[in-house]
Amino acid sequence: MKTIRQQLLLGLLGTALICILASAYFLYQSLLHEVNELADLQLRQLALALPDEFLPGTGSRAPEDPEEEYTLQAWDQAGQPLRLSVSQQLMPRYVLDGFLTVSLRGQEWRIYGKTRNARYVQVAQAVAVRDLLAVRMALRAGAPLLVLAFVLAVMILVVVEHALKPLERLAQTMAGKSADALVPVVEEDMPPDLRPVVKAINGLMYRFDNALIAQRAFIADAAHELRSPLTAMTLQLQLVERAIGDRVLALIEN
Repeated sequence: MKTIRQQLLLGLLGTALICILASAYFLYQSLLHEVNELADLQLRQLALALPDEFLPGTGSRAPEDPEEEYTLQAWDQAGQPLRLSVSQQLMPRYVLDGFLTVSLRGQEWRIYGKTRNARYVQVAQAVAVRDLLAVRMALRAGAPLLVLAFVLAVMILVVVEHALKPLERLAQTMAGKSADALVPVVEEDMPPDLRPVVKAINGLMYRFDNALIAQRAFIADAAHELRSPLTAMTLQLQLVERAIGDRVLALIEN
């Protein structure tokens, strides 16, 4: 059976760990939601800005962000591709007017499509990129949680040790008691939670002391009652021994 200290430490530290893990999870989910909203906004802004980039004679390149890994594509009114983003995976043409999440080649993609100026522009981003960004942000934002977890664990250890001190003091007090001097434990020196226990112990010691007193009284009475018969028997034995001795001497003389 686990001790009270072990049960308290396991319960409190386990609860604290669960709360911290739950906080980290909700923090990650919140950051992931924010990242998805910002990423969707960027997809939409890129898609709305790109049609002008593909006007004849501009000679401009499609914007690229290697850290966010966008896939930028556009088609003219006839369905012919106008410009593809360099070093990116090619995506099928979905002809959207808004957002769509698709699974392609074993990977989730978030796509935004829009038709403007007789051109269809499609911007895509891997969901894994968003997840990785949310994880990095959660690690940076969650660093204080690690410090908080350490401080909380130390505080729990200190509080539990301090709370169990009265129990140790009570155990030491009871260990120093003698059967010949059962002095009651002072209840006022103990915390309110331990006073019922101390009261029960004092009651037990009182009953035990009364039993010892009764036992001593019984032994004293028994010794007193046995003293007179024993004295009489001793005198009779002495008389018998004297009579036997006199008879033996008489037989010897005859």
